[in-house]
Amino acid sequence: MNKGRKSKDNPNATFIEVTIENRKIFAYVDTGASICFGKRKIIKNWEKLKKPTKIVIADKSVHKIWYVARMVPIYINKVKFITPTIYMHDSGIDLIIGNNFLKLYQPFTQTDKSVIIKHKETGKLVSTPIVTQIEYVRMLARDIKFQVEILLTMKKEHIERALEEVCSENPLDKINTNNQLVSIKLKDPLAEINIPNRIPYSIKDVKEFKEECQQLLNKGIIRESSSPHSAPAFYVENNNEVKRGKRRMVINYKKMNDATIGDSYKLPRKDYILEKLKGNTHFSTFDAKSGYWQLRLDESTKPLTAFSCPPQKHYEWNVLPFGLKQAPSIYQRFMDNNLQGLESFCLAYIDDIIVFTKGDEQDHIKAVSTVLKRIKEKGLILSQKKSKLLQNEVEYLGLKIAKNGIISLTNNTQEKLKLFPDKLEDRKQIQRFLGCLNYIAEQGFLKNLAKERKALQKKISEKIRWEWTPSDTQLVQNIKTNVQCLPELYNPETKDFLIVETDASDDTWAGCMKAIQNGKELLGLDIDGIPIPQSNLSKVLSIDGSQIPQSDSVLLNSSLQVSSNEQTSVLKTEKYKSKLCKYISGTFSETEQKYSTHEKETLACLKTLKKWKIDLLQTRFELRTDSKYGSINPLATTTTPIPPIYKIHQKQQQHLCRYPHKRMEGILKQAQHHLQQKREQVISLEKQLTIAREEEEKLANTVQYLTQTTTSESTSESTPSPSKPSTPIKSRPSKTQESESPSSRKNEFIKIEEDVEEIVQNSSIGKQKWYVIFNGPFKGIYSDWALASPHIIGKSVSHKSYTSQEEAKQALKESYKTVTTEEVQKSRRFISLNQRLQEKSPRINPIDLIRSIPTTREREEMKKPSVEKFQRLWDSVIHYDEVQATKSFYPSKRPIGPKVVFLPGAAPTDVHEYFVHGLVDTIYTDGTTIREFQEFPIQVQNIIKTYNALFAHHRPLYFKLHSSYPVFDNNNHKLLVPSITLAELGVSNDVYPPKYELRDDLPPAIPSSQNLVDALAGVFFASLKLGTGTRQKSDIKINYSKNNMLIYSKYSKGTIDDEQLKVLADFEEPFEKFTEPLSILPEDFKIALCQKLFHISRHVCEYCTASQMQQ
Repeated sequence: MNKGRKSKDNPNATFIEVTIENRKIFAYVDTGASICFGKRKIIKNWEKLKKPTKIVIADKSVHKIWYVARMVPIYINKVKFITPTIYMHDSGIDLIIGNNFLKLYQPFTQTDKSVIIKHKETGKLVSTPIVTQIEYVRMLARDIKFQVEILLTMKKEHIERALEEVCSENPLDKINTNNQLVSIKLKDPLAEINIPNRIPYSIKDVKEFKEECQQLLNKGIIRESSSPHSAPAFYVENNNEVKRGKRRMVINYKKMNDATIGDSYKLPRKDYILEKLKGNTHFSTFDAKSGYWQLRLDESTKPLTAFSCPPQKHYEWNVLPFGLKQAPSIYQRFMDNNLQGLESFCLAYIDDIIVFTKGDEQDHIKAVSTVLKRIKEKGLILSQKKSKLLQNEVEYLGLKIAKNGIISLTNNTQEKLKLFPDKLEDRKQIQRFLGCLNYIAEQGFLKNLAKERKALQKKISEKIRWEWTPSDTQLVQNIKTNVQCLPELYNPETKDFLIVETDASDDTWAGCMKAIQNGKELLGLDIDGIPIPQSNLSKVLSIDGSQIPQSDSVLLNSSLQVSSNEQTSVLKTEKYKSKLCKYISGTFSETEQKYSTHEKETLACLKTLKKWKIDLLQTRFELRTDSKYGSINPLATTTTPIPPIYKIHQKQQQHLCRYPHKRMEGILKQAQHHLQQKREQVISLEKQLTIAREEEEKLANTVQYLTQTTTSESTSESTPSPSKPSTPIKSRPSKTQESESPSSRKNEFIKIEEDVEEIVQNSSIGKQKWYVIFNGPFKGIYSDWALASPHIIGKSVSHKSYTSQEEAKQALKESYKTVTTEEVQKSRRFISLNQRLQEKSPRINPIDLIRSIPTTREREEMKKPSVEKFQRLWDSVIHYDEVQATKSFYPSKRPIGPKVVFLPGAAPTDVHEYFVHGLVDTIYTDGTTIREFQEFPIQVQNIIKTYNALFAHHRPLYFKLHSSYPVFDNNNHKLLVPSITLAELGVSNDVYPPKYELRDDLPPAIPSSQNLVDALAGVFFASLKLGTGTRQKSDIKINYSKNNMLIYSKYSKGTIDDEQLKVLADFEEPFEKFTEPLSILPEDFKIALCQKLFHISRHVCEYCTASQMQQ
């Protein structure tokens, strides 16, 4: 940087307003720059250079320039100037004017307030005011805010257009492309459900039926029927119908529902939905247009929906009608399947859809766009009138839900209750009245409702004579008055601290939940409500900002000696204002009413906890009650039997609640002491297990050595099945004894048959399909493929499966009878090792033996990837089963395609084979032998061994990979581009990533070009996270870089140096310029890869402009 050049951090830096291609921008006048350069966006047509031009900027870094614009007209104060060249480079400023422009229009004069240059053609001096950097930033901020508002407006218009595309007044519109066919079956296929229609219809009813049925016929929703089944139809006119101004047709399918097979698919619980909506700030709601009518019926189901109506008409439905008991479950399953994968921000309750997000408005727009796109793909139709977009408060499931967590009841329910008369006429009207009250109470709005409704509940019974008194009228009036002024409820978040209060009377119980906003932080608790150790606690502050003394802090650790009075008083002070969450109440049964007062208080606690367990299971909370039975000791003796309460209490032990009672402190201490003892026992058992595993490994190595020795020295392979325990070694008779008589040979053969029978009996361990291995060290009979497959797959052994154990035994016996007598004599199982070594080895042709051993070149050729291997390994991942489970790996979820995680002990050949085909996500090793990497290049093995010894100290390691899949020629299947890998080496914490069930979201059976391109781009994006720039990992060390593979590890003692940055840049260069090895990629691959990488400034290729225009 020149001494006279002004820094961009200088508030008086020189900015001037210029116009390029009818667009006003702010240009930075830099007298220290020799050329002009600007961003890509300021000029449409750029010329690509044959060779890049290198420039050195102020921080002395070197950049390559690939594009230039020539003879560009620039307007300064409405006067045209020609710039010879402007080079494309993103410096953070739209345009930097350098000396190649300033020297061309000399003299150049700069004052504190203006810049003056001379126009060549006219000879006039052109002056333009200077915009300081402070003013520039302010104008830029205003411009950005304006652009954001325009962008949001455009996106709002976009989702409104997207909503219009999926809306229609006809549920069977052409955009309804779902292929769902509903089938309903009769319990008795021969039954006829024909209900006589004796409903008296008025002239108005007949007219409305005629008009509505004709409309349904025109839309194809119903058709005329000749079904033997029939149900009567009639009209209802409730509060909703009065508001709508149109009565609703209802069909009485009660008998048909009794005669058909139901559907047990459950609707989502409302408390679960409210739990999902916690903490969200933006909402959008949609309603499926005549939801059930969007599902078509199969032909066998349509006759079951037949109904009769005036004037003497008999119709049946082509779509799923309202009134069938299966309809809610069928439609809920349909909606859940269509919205699968969007549960994090979208839920459906039958035909009501809600979209919710916690971010800004732009995040919500993106979520809504995703939902509308899915709805369009699945062929659903929405009602535009009932759709609400981008709301901070919505009405959903009869509740008003606001972004601050406040929940209130909609006016419809309150108005419906207000329509009831003060003097209820009969028992049915009381039932309807109590039904409305119960709905409000289920939402948690009514306090002590059980006590108030008790008098009305008694009047429902037919055993009591009907009588309505003035006190009953007063009771109804009081209830209706209370309902009209219901409190607002608060939907607590995970950071809030919950308080549960319970109470009981002679015949009723009640509960109340409150929440202290941000209470866990105020009380020194973590997110689960567990006390943070005092050493980790900062000052505990109250809501008003004042410091709370340690003696007044509520800590839920029973080991702390804090009196219950202090704890309770802190929660009741005004410093911790609590918000009402919900109420609950109920009535004791006749048996429960006989309990003592304290037992009723305990039962009220248990009933309350059971009702609210979805809120309370996830955190600790405080329970306030008058009961002295905070914890029921089953060993305590009492004169009053309380087994029913104790049974209920056992079910509630999963609740971890804070109970302000002195007796609870001792009980919690005992529980913690018992838990600590169990933990110590677990640690001891883990140590014993480690020792046992080490001994098992030593024994396995010994057995393997002995097996190889005996196999190479014996003429015939007669090692028993692996499941058979070793038997004592018997002495072998001398050869003279063997040749004394022919009967000895016969006895010898009989003995061998007996040995075979023993092998068969010991290797047969099940009653399923039987697998026989005829040769090799693991020959025998296996009843489970998982046991036999490790000794068959990839091994040169003869094997066959049989349907019965007898067939398998016979086959194994026959295989021995084909052996010659001399070979039988040499195949005794029970001979000592010393005697075996003394026997003559069988004659082996050394030339054939040497030829059978692959050369180093052949071995390396076998390791190379191929199309057949890639397809086979791809199938093994997406169709993962018990065979693959024996190879110590499992599939892992990656967006680019299937990947696997290898666990310690995996076969080195399997690890390397999946690695060279780009199918490995992570490799774990125990850090002792690192045998999993035996097939890797020697240099890679040495790097891992060095890291393991110097840094990991032989602790477990992980090898995290970002790999691309190999690319093959579609014609001759020749390998074009091998797998490119960026790997991180580090110390493992023995916590493995979760297993991903690929069957839930099955990748394509054949790797697509999109999978290959995404994998290549993923490697480059992973490498961009390394370096010394912003949001890059700099505390790393590159351990290895060769053969399309780069390995790095975390390095806490320093940052990456310039030499290693050069190594990283060389690794990234093929992605930036499509050099080797990516230069031989097919053109369509390069274009697709460029579309993913062109927005990265360092990526410059011949396809960039086309990709940008396409984007």
